[in-house]
Amino acid sequence: METKRKKLGEILIEEKVIDEMQLKAALGHQQQWGGKLGTTLIEMGFVAERALADVLEKQLGLKMIDLSSIDVPESALKKLPASVAKKHNVLPIEIRGQTLTLAMSDPTDLNVVDEIQFTTGVTIRPALALESQIRKAIRHYYDAEVIDFRGGIMDIARSVDLPADPVFIQGGTEIHAGPSGTDWPVAEFEILVQLLIDRGVITRQEWEERASRVRRRTS
Repeated sequence: METKRKKLGEILIEEKVIDEMQLKAALGHQQQWGGKLGTTLIEMGFVAERALADVLEKQLGLKMIDLSSIDVPESALKKLPASVAKKHNVLPIEIRGQTLTLAMSDPTDLNVVDEIQFTTGVTIRPALALESQIRKAIRHYYDAEVIDFRGGIMDIARSVDLPADPVFIQGGTEIHAGPSGTDWPVAEFEILVQLLIDRGVITRQEWEERASRVRRRTS
């Protein structure tokens, strides 16, 4: 018979990290305002982030991963959309075959595991990491792609001597590159990339390799 996995609140009470009253207060706050239980307990001052992680490490037998000391491959990042990673504050850190290792601050949250398994179509192997490190890593890996994409495309535009404010016509709409492109939506950058590819200025493979080099330089 399969043993039911304990929930976060049960584990923390069992380890005497919080008491019943604190758990009830945190659950009430969570019900009213949403969010994760662990985050709520930390924000309400009932438990320190590291203490919470230490308890989970002991109870679940999962070694905590220091996300600042690893380099997450793009093959793993591509398995999970940024919107899902940010929604649940989780980070894919390794893909092997049909198994995706997912850094989580609360590996007991089976609802998140099930949802991401459904979204990705692969088996999820939870790994333990500090919530603050996961949030920082998400900004580093996912948001950096947008920043590097913008900087890289303007480098390409300048490298082929485009004017300071080139105008392209796409579907009857004028697209202005501008001197830096920092205010551009990503969708418009995609249009410019495709136009450069269509004109033979750069191939899609060359662009992806260049963007990848930019990401590595800023990591």
